[in-house]
Amino acid sequence: ILKRGCSSFLRYILQAVYAKYKQLCCILFSEKERDTYMKILIAPDSFKECLSAFAVTEALSVGLRRSGVPDSSLLCRPLADGGEGFLDVLHHALGGEIDTVCVSGPMGNPVSARYGLLDSGRTAVIEMAEAAGVHLLPVEGRNPGVTTTRGVGELIKHVLDLGVQRILVGLGGSVTNDGGTGMAAALGACFKDADGKPLAPGGAALHHLVEVDLSGFDKRLQTVEVVGACDVLNTLCGDKGASFVYGPQKGASPKEVQQLDEALYHYAAVVKKQMGVEVLSLAGGGAAGGLAAGLALFAGATLRSGAELVFEAYGDMEESIGSASIIISGEGAVD
Repeated sequence: ILKRGCSSFLRYILQAVYAKYKQLCCILFSEKERDTYMKILIAPDSFKECLSAFAVTEALSVGLRRSGVPDSSLLCRPLADGGEGFLDVLHHALGGEIDTVCVSGPMGNPVSARYGLLDSGRTAVIEMAEAAGVHLLPVEGRNPGVTTTRGVGELIKHVLDLGVQRILVGLGGSVTNDGGTGMAAALGACFKDADGKPLAPGGAALHHLVEVDLSGFDKRLQTVEVVGACDVLNTLCGDKGASFVYGPQKGASPKEVQQLDEALYHYAAVVKKQMGVEVLSLAGGGAAGGLAAGLALFAGATLRSGAELVFEAYGDMEESIGSASIIISGEGAVD
């Protein structure tokens, strides 16, 4: 900042701070000791549709090394909050294996979706965006009124077939707004209209929901722990809900946003009447176009902070933060 120029007041402040910093370093450490004791924690999330958390971490590491910071001073902890990168970060922290399976994409077309197996195959990690992510469709092809989370349910079914005992589902980066009905349908639920016919895929069709038939629903979910890793606390409906906050970035017009929100309200009313479960007030229920609410409804999932789960996976984040001289983080987009 000093080299590029700034106001005289800011220059004065920065020079004073920098002088005190150098003085303090000289008092506390010799140059060799500074290299030994200074720790720089690099812990960014991803930059949406631009760079992964790993790419950001690598770029920062390269820049710091070029400036003379030794490797021993760098501690790299790429992060995720339940959205994109959740699978890769947990695999990086805990090891395990990553495999790929063909499932239905957001428009019903086949896509290759990755999933992870941790803890000797007892825990599965699913990133919903692998099957229903916004990156899977071009901007002009996005329509949350018809996109589906069916592929997420197919991923869940696949890992159930592998005999897992715990399923972590990363909830973020979606192009869907179906309240998790596509996911549930892939696991045997049937959403019917007034004529008893199955609804079309997508959030818009929920206007016509009359009955949820769970007679064929996969009973294995009753014995498996399911955790939804949320990156937001938005509720299912309302001006802070899934449709109004995230619908526009998924391709919904203002009129369509209103219709989608009304459809989710109707969906919530039907399941409350039939199943006795209230999802409108569920914090985080609006994550991934309401998939979080659907997981809670049909899979008995608990919703947790994705960032908290990642911190737990690393195991040493509190210690790393406490011992760091400098912490570099960030998220968002580069545009």
